[in-house]
Parts: sequence; C-alpha cells; structure tokens
Amino acid sequence: MVFLARCSVDLEAQHSAQPCLSKHIAEGLFTAPALQAFFEISAGGLISSGPTSSTGSDAAVTAEVHSQGSEMRSEDNLRPPELEWVERPTQLGQAPGEEGFDAWLEEALPRLRQEKVNANVVFGVSTAGDVEHSTGILHDWWSAGGHPRQWDDSRPDPHVADLMGLPRDRTFILHDGAAHLLGCSRRIVPMPRLACFSVGTGVGFGISDEEGGILDPFSSAGSRSHLLNGVPLSGAPYRGTWRSWVEQTEHVDEVEKVMLREFAGMARPWNMPWVSLVLGRRGMELAEAAFGCHPPQHLQAEKDDGGSQLPPCDDVERRPASAAYAQQWLHFLNTQFLPQCCSGTRRHRAEQVCFGGLVAETNWVSLQEAIVGPDSCVAPLPIAGPAQVPAASAKRGKASKNAAPAKSPTVRVLPLAPHASGLIGAGLYALAGLGRSEMGIWAK
Repeated sequence: MVFLARCSVDLEAQHSAQPCLSKHIAEGLFTAPALQAFFEISAGGLISSGPTSSTGSDAAVTAEVHSQGSEMRSEDNLRPPELEWVERPTQLGQAPGEEGFDAWLEEALPRLRQEKVNANVVFGVSTAGDVEHSTGILHDWWSAGGHPRQWDDSRPDPHVADLMGLPRDRTFILHDGAAHLLGCSRRIVPMPRLACFSVGTGVGFGISDEEGGILDPFSSAGSRSHLLNGVPLSGAPYRGTWRSWVEQTEHVDEVEKVMLREFAGMARPWNMPWVSLVLGRRGMELAEAAFGCHPPQHLQAEKDDGGSQLPPCDDVERRPASAAYAQQWLHFLNTQFLPQCCSGTRRHRAEQVCFGGLVAETNWVSLQEAIVGPDSCVAPLPIAGPAQVPAASAKRGKASKNAAPAKSPTVRVLPLAPHASGLIGAGLYALAGLGRSEMGIWAK
C-alpha cells in the first residue's frame, strides 16, 4: 500500500492520499493546524462525543478534554480524539499500475495539478516495498506479504516521485509500516518500543526503538527487528486456527469460494498460509464465510452529513465471525509475536502494541475483548481455548513444537489507532520534510 500526503507550507491544507501500483487508492484532506490540535488534545486524553458549535480546526481546539486514566473507554459519552478532516479519507478506485499512474492520479485529484506547481506544497508518500528513505528510490515492491516484485533489469529502479508525477525536491517517501507507526500513537514522536500492526489487505508492521526512533526495515540495524521466523513479519509463515472453522462449517460452498481466490499473486494461497493472508482482510473474509456472517458495511455505504466516507463499525450480526478472527489474533500474539519479538533477548523488543487499519477498525470491539486483558496487556491464551497450532519453520517448513513459552512477556495494548493512521503518518512525515528534518524520525 502507498500513501501520498500533500501538505501546505502556508497552512492552507494537508492532503493525504493512498496510491499504489495496481492497487486501490485512498485520499483525504486535513489542515496543518488541525494536525497540531489533534496531537495537543490527544495528550490530554478522552474528549466528549457530544455536539459542539465550533467548526474546522477550531472545533478540535475547543473540544472538551477529559482525563484518560488507566484505560480509554467508549462509555460515558467519551471517545479518543480524532483528526479534524477537511475531506475525510475517500477511496479513489484502482490505479492502473506503473504506466499512466501519474495521469490517472492527476485526473482523480483535480487539485493536484495546481499543488504540484505550488512551491508551498510538499508531498509525503509511503509504500510497501524496498524503498530508500534518503533517496526515494523504490527497488522492489510487494502486496500483502507476497513475493517481491522487481523492475525490469534494463532500466534503473525508479524514484517514487517520478512514478506519481510529483516534484522530487518536495516529495518525501517512507515505508507504509512506518507511516502507520508514526500516525498510530497520537503523538508526534512514537512511544518507545512500540509495535504497530496495520491490518488491511495484509498486515503491515512497524516498530520503534528504546527512544521512539522508527526502525528502518531496510537498514542493517533495523531489518532484524521486523523479522518473524527469519522472514519479514507480513510474509512470515503462520498456520493460524482457521482450520477449525473450515472443518466445522455448514457453509462449505462459501468457504471454498474464499479459499480458491487468488491472493498476492498466489493461485492457492491457503496451501502455504502466512501472516498477511491469515490475519488480514482475507482471513476475516474466511471467518465470515465459515460462520455465515455478512461482510461489514464498506466505506462507500456510510456517509457523514457532508457526503464523506466514514469507517465501518463492528456490528452484532457479524460477531461470531469477528470473535473467531479475534481469537486467531490472540493465538498469533501468544504463540508467535510475544515469544519472538518481545523477549529480553531481542535487541529491539516491543513492550507495547497498537492496532490500526480498516480491518482492525471494523472488528475492534471483538479484538479488544479477546486480546486486551484486565491489566490492559495482551491476554494469555484461554486454557479451554482453541487448540494451539504449531508454528511453521521458515527454514525447513516443518512444524516447530512448543511455540508458546510457559510465561509470555507482559506487553501493553494501546487504544485503537486513529482512523486513517497511515495517512496521518504520511502527512506528519511531509511536515517534517518542510524543515528538512524528516530523517530525524529514524532510529540512529
């Protein structure tokens, strides 16, 4: 997934969009003052969800702030603050790929042509792939943890700005996992030892060091901190607990349709399951098919008063599917993530986790109930829960025994990331680029 953030130096507006090579694109617009107000209010805690007479960024500044306490709760008419959008995130449709990408993007965003010639506007882009943050060169890319896709050897690896038709000197590029990490914790600088799971088509991943610096997945120092079983987390082997759904379902035809669909370029993906397949959108779709539940109301089905798209919510009718999906996440955290990425022997171990992305937002009620224990930390696997499925070895493809340790590390679960956290992170990165300080977010 790729994010484009357009930021105005004169504080007129910040524009975030999510373009990708042959992938669906999301777009949204917000102002720099609103972003500043969002971070200031987030430092105060929960806010009232009641109506306010203010508009625009003034509404964010004058919102009533409440003490957060030990937990963020949705009751008592309180909610975490959200960014005040000028244009809420919107799906633009599917990009045509490398050829014609710039023309397609300019047609989809009519204001882009004027912004490209306006020296007061900068652009932040995030992408899934091997991107050099210092140069903006994209060496290869992949989607949903699938096989990396490389450029033709007859030509140099492209600059992301050139692919999108943006000015190089005002375009700043980062990895999409880092964008979600930057936008998930409602702080300008990420919390120390924070891991972020961005759950959409696949599972993106970002992690910060002991000082809050973002670890570069393509640097020698940060690459190992993104590995699970020796493979980047999004593409790491993971068998999951979904087989129990399939074996017991009465909806065989619906399940087969989901399992036979291509995913990340693989014709039969469930023969060799991995993290992004099992825990991303396709895993949720398999749960919906197995339990006979309808899919969530998509963004285009829900509009606010201004016609902008709103995120869907977790509804009661989908609860059997979302609950099973959430239990699978709990299994992954306890048998894979905690023992490997949160142990004391890990150089950059995670001590807290955050979830973001549309699939996490849609199913957060069930995810929170399953994953978050009474101490706001990752809950242990229930004694009478689903049978523990051994992890697949990345080297030999064999099942490893005793995947879960006797006692898992204590890892705190943060509240759900703000809506469109990847867009917020890309916008924040672009703002850092205004002062040529964007490289300061990375771990030293």
